[in-house]
Amino acid sequence: MLRNYIKIAFKVMLRQKFFTGVSLFGISFTIMIFSITTVIFDLGYGDNAPAVNRSRTLYLDGISMESPTVPYARVNIGDDFYKKLRDSRDVENICIYKAGNIRSFKNGKVIIFNVSYTDEELWHIYNYTFLEGRPYNKRDIITGKRYAVISESTKKYYFGNGSAIGKYIGDEKKFQIIGVVKNKVILYANGPEVANILIPYSISTTSYASSNPAIILAKSNKVIPDIKDELVRMTKRIDQYKSLKDIRIRLSGGTVFEMRDFGYAILGLSIFLFFIVVIPALNLIGLNVNRISERSSEIGIRKAFGASSSVLAGQFIIENIIITFIGGILGVILTFVVSSALVRMIFYNSPESADGVYSALISWKSVLYSILSALFFGLVSGVIPAWRMSRLHAIKALKGGSAS
Repeated sequence: MLRNYIKIAFKVMLRQKFFTGVSLFGISFTIMIFSITTVIFDLGYGDNAPAVNRSRTLYLDGISMESPTVPYARVNIGDDFYKKLRDSRDVENICIYKAGNIRSFKNGKVIIFNVSYTDEELWHIYNYTFLEGRPYNKRDIITGKRYAVISESTKKYYFGNGSAIGKYIGDEKKFQIIGVVKNKVILYANGPEVANILIPYSISTTSYASSNPAIILAKSNKVIPDIKDELVRMTKRIDQYKSLKDIRIRLSGGTVFEMRDFGYAILGLSIFLFFIVVIPALNLIGLNVNRISERSSEIGIRKAFGASSSVLAGQFIIENIIITFIGGILGVILTFVVSSALVRMIFYNSPESADGVYSALISWKSVLYSILSALFFGLVSGVIPAWRMSRLHAIKALKGGSAS
């Protein structure tokens, strides 16, 4: 029976070419917008490589304090402070880092790369995939090795398709490349996530005591408020602040949800998707009612021979799902084309070649979202008109009546 429904669906599509064309265009365009929007949202707030633990990561940019006698002071903390914090039962790991940049030349042009100087704990918090070489380790940091781990896109831009291991990058201060990692697939990056070149922090020329940023990995996202409270308590126990009264400690940074206004983003996404999905679905319901109304004589004949309302409704729903599924496939293709053009336009001639954004927008998630949203679209736009028309009385249907 399903095979017959599929055959009938294709015959109806060929017979009603205008309706089919309008439906497929509307569905594919809606699916494309839906897919790209939701994937971008996921890249901004989800756990995506290499930042697979963003939901339980605290990005600490620094700590400051205020009191009646000291209007403002940046708290100078270093390795000892973080060593004590590591003993907290709520903390799984900590990576200290410093942001910077290095210059290099290519074809007579000066290229500036984003850099993060980090300790070896970076590799335990982030899930980098090494395409070549290895990460730097604790021994490399202690001995002050001038090593560098670069992204895949940086390697391709700077060295082409050949191996980069053992080669050097940088202008006045050169760094030997010991590893190449797969491109990142995240947006709204923070801390080391921004960098395309990772370097041992021991060779950084800026003291950590003046900037003290860190990536703190909590054992769960539920204990992040407790870690913040612990940071405040530890800061108040620093000798130079113990005697101060009415001291107020402020933490700069937070989770990705706090820094990127997650609540407003959810609200904005919901409103946007309402106009992108729900309103077109309502319009498609009207088109489906007109399409099915043209088949009123078929409904009357089938009812006269004993077809039930549920059987007829099931047939019309399956036909609509087939149409929307085809529209979904076209939407996937359109997503590939548009996302490719969009990324290439935004990152045209970029030395970092859009890093992982291009591959992320056309990932398997895009395909999955498109297929699921196509099925949802088919059900929403097909159930109401199919059920209304299937309940027509046989005599009224044979006379060309419609559900009203």
